[in-house]
Amino acid sequence: MKQAEKDGDLVWATLQTAKGPVRVGWGKQGLSRIELGGSGKDSASIPDELKSLKQDLENFFSGRKTRFKVRLNLTDEPEFTRKVLLACARIPFGETRTYGDLAREVGNPRAARAVGQAMARNPIPVVIPCHRVLGSGGGLGGFGCGLDWKRFLLSLEGVSV
Repeated sequence: MKQAEKDGDLVWATLQTAKGPVRVGWGKQGLSRIELGGSGKDSASIPDELKSLKQDLENFFSGRKTRFKVRLNLTDEPEFTRKVLLACARIPFGETRTYGDLAREVGNPRAARAVGQAMARNPIPVVIPCHRVLGSGGGLGGFGCGLDWKRFLLSLEGVSV
């Protein structure tokens, strides 16, 4: 995947959760990456926006209803993918949608599989809550970080699948 900012250009911060570490990559254009279970060295200097996001993520991982208000860097994503990711970002805490629901929302009701592919490439899970997107029958579907993470994230929000 082409990236507007390479990983080395990002400022990184890590928080520990009950499920494992979560790394957050921040660039000049905003939030660029979240890695569930990621590892690496944190940056020495953390911008205030990233500090604020880290606090919001700590609240989320403590099971508190959280609405993320952060600049997202989706500049390298194709237009369709960007539309899908932004639609996904609007799914409220504790609610789910299907791939078909998102396809209809972005104006392409027959594109449920393409929506699934966009979700699989989501560079910013949790903040863009692709874990809230389920298969048409209510099944888990997939998750780029593994179904254990998807179940964990949904359980934090009180969603049972």
